[in-house]
Amino acid sequence: MAKSISQKARKGKARFIGGILCLIFVIVGLIATYFIFFKPFQNVKDARGWKEVECTITHSAVKSHYSDGSITYSVEIHYRYTYDGRERSSKRYNFSSGSSSGRAGKEKITAQYKAGSKAVCYVNPDAPDEAVLNRDFSPWMYLGLLPLLFSIFGLAGFVALRRSGKKEAIAPDGTARVVPRPSVDTGSIYDMTRSGPITLEPTETQFGRVVKVLIFAVIWNGVVSVLIWHAMKGWRQGSPSWPFTIFASIFGLVGLALVLGVIYYLLAAFNPRPRLTVSSNALPLGGAFELGWVFSGLASVMRSLKISLEGKETATYT
Repeated sequence: MAKSISQKARKGKARFIGGILCLIFVIVGLIATYFIFFKPFQNVKDARGWKEVECTITHSAVKSHYSDGSITYSVEIHYRYTYDGRERSSKRYNFSSGSSSGRAGKEKITAQYKAGSKAVCYVNPDAPDEAVLNRDFSPWMYLGLLPLLFSIFGLAGFVALRRSGKKEAIAPDGTARVVPRPSVDTGSIYDMTRSGPITLEPTETQFGRVVKVLIFAVIWNGVVSVLIWHAMKGWRQGSPSWPFTIFASIFGLVGLALVLGVIYYLLAAFNPRPRLTVSSNALPLGGAFELGWVFSGLASVMRSLKISLEGKETATYT
């Protein structure tokens, strides 16, 4: 077996950064899912035990939200009610938040709650200032499970990183003689005199990887910047959408991670670069060949290195 070299420190650092990014995906996905789905779902469940109280509708309208030529709508209903001898007010219609397209559906709701009419609201006995008109679960709430995809992606990344982790072996620079030990010696299959020293070329250069990540980061952040701008515009206009803001923030964090990835791969491009040579590209069963290696760049920064060779056997039958 050949002594091999691998950059353990670099691989460990890459796995560490990859683990941090996966952790960000998991945490952000769980937090967003909690606020967008589980918290409203828990509110719906808790509201089953709230007290029914008669209320008076003071304002009922469909509110329009304008953003770069597009319009979304939300229900805006205000009402008053009396609980524990005190008059209170609320403007919560249900436990969903934000606005969406489709004005007709909102108009149908406001038609049921006209200003000046009486209605039934549900009051939290533990917090009487908290009330809601519609405590039913809405199928639209299932959209709040979408951020779980980020958590699943992060967990899949953890599994991939764990499987890719291998023990690193330390070896000095130089050459090594590789001697396979087949169970059956069938003799020489190739004419070794036909092959001279061969330099092994990498499938992807480090600077090529930087360019790929950079292009993806530019495209991703270009699209996400539009989402973030829309979210900020809603806050400036006084009509923020929490679900849209959370979604934009999630994608913004991914964009930030991509920027950090570009920086990481750019720095990694200046790491020592190995050049491997083998004495032949054909190896008979029971034969041997020499492996040589040299490093360019700051080879002194290396702490633990390993080189893995994979052979391929081919045969032609007639």
